[in-house]
Amino acid sequence: MIPQEIRYQTPIQPLPPSRAPWEPDPDRAVLLVHDMQEHFLSAYVPGEEPLRGLLHGVAEMVRLARLRGVPVVYTAQPAHQGRQERGLLQDLWGQGVADDEHAAIVPEVAPGPRDTVLTKRRYDAFEGTGLHELMGALGRDQLVITGVYAHIGCLATALRAFVLDLRPFLVADAVADLGADEHRMALELVSRSCGVVTDLSRMRQVLEGPGGPERPTQHQEGEQEGREPGQARPYPTSLGELAAQLEETTSTPADGITPDSELPSIGVDSVRMMMLTEAWSTLEAEVDFTDMVQCRTVADLADLLETTHGFTMAAPQKGPSERVPSRPHARRGGTDGGR
Repeated sequence: MIPQEIRYQTPIQPLPPSRAPWEPDPDRAVLLVHDMQEHFLSAYVPGEEPLRGLLHGVAEMVRLARLRGVPVVYTAQPAHQGRQERGLLQDLWGQGVADDEHAAIVPEVAPGPRDTVLTKRRYDAFEGTGLHELMGALGRDQLVITGVYAHIGCLATALRAFVLDLRPFLVADAVADLGADEHRMALELVSRSCGVVTDLSRMRQVLEGPGGPERPTQHQEGEQEGREPGQARPYPTSLGELAAQLEETTSTPADGITPDSELPSIGVDSVRMMMLTEAWSTLEAEVDFTDMVQCRTVADLADLLETTHGFTMAAPQKGPSERVPSRPHARRGGTDGGR
C-alpha cells in the first residue's frame, strides 16, 4: 500500500553514471508526465521534500518543453476500476483511484490544450495507451520521464521504452518515490540497464540550447512552412480538403468518407486524433484535444474546425477534388452529434 506520509530529501547527488551514451535532443523527444494525480501525491507532506522539488521539477520541464515545441504527454489512471480492469495491481495496491477528484492531475502541472492525456491501467505508460504509436507518428524516439513513482511506473516505462528501441531519459529531480531508498534504486537501475539518468539542470541546458526555447513568431512560422504569414493554413477549409486529409491520415479512400461517417469506422482513433489536433492548430488558435475526442463523425470535425478557427467550411464543388456531399449543419450538440 502507499504509505500514509512521505517525506525525504531527494537523493540525486551525485547522479549515477549512465551506461548509455545518449544525449537528449528536443527534436527527437517526447516529455512524459507520469501519473501526477491527486491519488498518488496525497501521501506527500505539502511544502516539504520530495513533493516541493517534484512539483517544481515537473512544472519546469513542462514549461520548457512547451516553449521548445517538445510534445508533452500525460498519463493518468482512471477512477472506479473493477477487479478485471486492475488485474494483479489489486493484489498489491488494493482498489486504486477511488473517485474523479482523486483521479485529477494536480493543478501545479495541469495539462494544457495542446498536451495529450493518455489513460493507463498498468505500470508502464505504453501498455494499452497508444503512446508507442503516437511517438512513431510524431517521428520521436526519445522519452523524457518525469512523475511518480520512480521505482514502479517510471522504471517500468523506461524498461519498456528500451525494449521498443526508444531511448529513455529519467529526470532525477522531476520524479519522486515512496522513500529515498526506492528513489535511489530507480536511478541506479535505469542508469545501469536501460537509459540515461539526468537532472533538471542538464535538461534546462538542452531545452534552452541553440535555437532557444522560444516558439517562432507568426511571420517566422509562415516562412518556415513556405507560405506568406496568415496564408495556406494547415487545416482544411472545405469538406473535400477534410476528406483528403483524413485519407492521408487513415488510408481510408476520400470518396468513401461522408459527413455522416463515424470516425472509428474510417480509422480515426485516439492516436490519429492527437496527430490531427497538432496538425490543425496554429499560433492564432489551438484545437482542443478534449473537444476533438468528443467528435463522433466527420461533420463533428468540420464543426470543430469552424468553431476553433472562425470560418465557414466551403460547400463541395462538382469536381473530382470535392467528393464529400454536403453535411447537415451543426450536427454536434444535438441528440445525434455526441458532443
